[in-house]
Amino acid sequence: MITKRKCNINLNDKNQNTLRRKRGRKRIKNFDKAFHGSNDFDNVQRKIKVHFLNFLINFCNDALATDYGFSPFTFKYINYKSKMNVNFENKEELKKSSIIDILNLEISSKFKTFNRFENKILLSKIESGWLNKLFLLNNKELFKFYYNNQNPLYKIVFENKEINLASKTKSFYYLLEKNKDKNLKQKFIETAKNVYLNGNDINGNPFLTKIISSDEKKREL
Repeated sequence: MITKRKCNINLNDKNQNTLRRKRGRKRIKNFDKAFHGSNDFDNVQRKIKVHFLNFLINFCNDALATDYGFSPFTFKYINYKSKMNVNFENKEELKKSSIIDILNLEISSKFKTFNRFENKILLSKIESGWLNKLFLLNNKELFKFYYNNQNPLYKIVFENKEINLASKTKSFYYLLEKNKDKNLKQKFIETAKNVYLNGNDINGNPFLTKIISSDEKKREL
């Protein structure tokens, strides 16, 4: 896990005549602070990845509810370490893997009363061919659905079954809405495109999607 390092040396202290020199390349003033700011590329990637993986788990629960109806059994969020790793190899691995690969990971340690492979155990009990096919979807393709050209998404249809997304199943649109800073929003968009979409907006969707307005949603309720 990448951690922020704090520098306790005050470069503006007029009473400080000398600074202890360290071996290696000289550090540029304020470089660390700028590099590890909220707009930093790695931090933006991390926020997108965490948001996407939470979306993935919630989406799987919505699909589970679609096929089985109400159930006390749900998939749990995955462990923090898997979410936070944003190095190059891990990003490529995430894009090449499928939903089922994520569900096989250890769950978050906050679910103390559950087996650490609770999602994998639940997955092994599912006998639905429709769900099994859905869970084989590549994560790079799922990200296109999550991104949805930055639009809100309330429901999708996969193999003639309509999946209603719960309020906590938040697509990329809601990540942008949560951040009011226009520059940061643009960084989210650019990073999502460059890391997951090969620098482009999507030209279609692996699902038959239906975007509905808030007024239309209220009428349906």
